[in-house]
Amino acid sequence: MRQKKRATEAAQTHHKDNTSFSENQLQRVKDSFCECPKTMRQVAIELSEERSNICWYSGMLRANNQIIVHHRGRCDFTGLMVNYYTTDPRHLKKFPVQMSLFDEEGGCYE
Repeated sequence: MRQKKRATEAAQTHHKDNTSFSENQLQRVKDSFCECPKTMRQVAIELSEERSNICWYSGMLRANNQIIVHHRGRCDFTGLMVNYYTTDPRHLKKFPVQMSLFDEEGGCYE
């Protein structure tokens, strides 16, 4: 009974500040993808995290344009075709800003 109580207390103090905990996890995922292009499963195994968490953090990175698909290839674990992702700034493409339909230059409306 005492061990259960200690484990409960430890869990409560460990996750007291969820925002800093999730920010730390997000940074660990981002750093892992930055080392070399990896699959989500490789990152999950490397960080000892659930793959669903890695997918969640990858979605957050994708929403902020901080991660891209580097290439497609066969997974070392499953043998299936999967995406290899990277957060390495050298691989992130800088897309030009799309011109507006109603730009001042070249528009026929004055």
